Amino acid sequence: MDAGLSAAASGVAAWPAPARRLPRLLRWHAPVTWGWLVAAGALVCAGWWLPTPESDVAGVRPVEKPPALAQTEAWLQELTQLQVADPASVEAMQARARDLAERSPENQYSHSSLEAADALRDQTAAAMHGLADGMDAASAALSPLEKGGGSLTDAQLKGLGERLDAALKGLREGSLTARGDLLKQLSAAQLAGLRSLSPEDAAKLGRQLDGAAKQARGVVGAAGGDVQIAGEGEAAGLLARGPGRGGVSRGPGEAPLTFTENSSDAGSGQTQAVSNDDTKHAALGDLLDTQRGEHEIDPAKAVAVSAAGAVAAPATGGEAVWVDRLTPDERAALKDFFK
Repeated sequence: MDAGLSAAASGVAAWPAPARRLPRLLRWHAPVTWGWLVAAGALVCAGWWLPTPESDVAGVRPVEKPPALAQTEAWLQELTQLQVADPASVEAMQARARDLAERSPENQYSHSSLEAADALRDQTAAAMHGLADGMDAASAALSPLEKGGGSLTDAQLKGLGERLDAALKGLREGSLTARGDLLKQLSAAQLAGLRSLSPEDAAKLGRQLDGAAKQARGVVGAAGGDVQIAGEGEAAGLLARGPGRGGVSRGPGEAPLTFTENSSDAGSGQTQAVSNDDTKHAALGDLLDTQRGEHEIDPAKAVAVSAAGAVAAPATGGEAVWVDRLTPDERAALKDFFK
């Protein structure tokens, strides 16, 4: 290269061609870049200085009570109207429900308040079921007396008295106690002795206990679902009226099945056999056919009755205990498999 340049400078040779310039790998476009940087800075300043309206989410307050608390209040209100339990015990549970209901709407939907509402609902349902079970136990203890206590032995009367004592203890000491008149009648029968209780009085007291138990147990299943618990007279009237006739002005939906005193007689019906000769879709283990027959006994080979342990038979062995009858295709498949 130095000799070539020296020769070209002396005029002896031509100047060498200039070397090819390498492409630029990085190009800086300052105007476009500065434009994006200025726009980003403007957005940051706008977000920092411009005022924004306050959110209204914090001001939203719940207007409905928690479902568990509303259901508990409906149960207790229905129980008060039915006059099944002692008003003082019902008022004690209502005071606990009011304590939760009087909290601020924000606190009602806190985690602790929701757990307290669920616990109160479960305790109320358990108390109602316990009240109904105690009344059923007392009614069961009085049911043998409806036929007359004179035919019962002293041991039987003692057992009935113990069952009645246990039922009375539960009705007095439960979270929901029975109403006063039922407790007085049961206590009087217990003090006077079960033998002195007439069959008419035992039957009347048993019917009262059964009706009160059904109402107490029905409150948990119906109240809170827009269903009214009807008394004995109201229930009879509902059954007499029967279902509605339909239409937009009659009521909520179709009428449910009703219960009547007389059972329906559908008859014995007609028994028909079902058969299917197509076994293409039969699975392993499906029943294909059943037959009924009798044992065929050959009198010539019949053996007389012998005592246990005295049966002697010649020893046998070496015989096939299982014989498979395979089709040619199955035999070929087995040969290929066990090669």
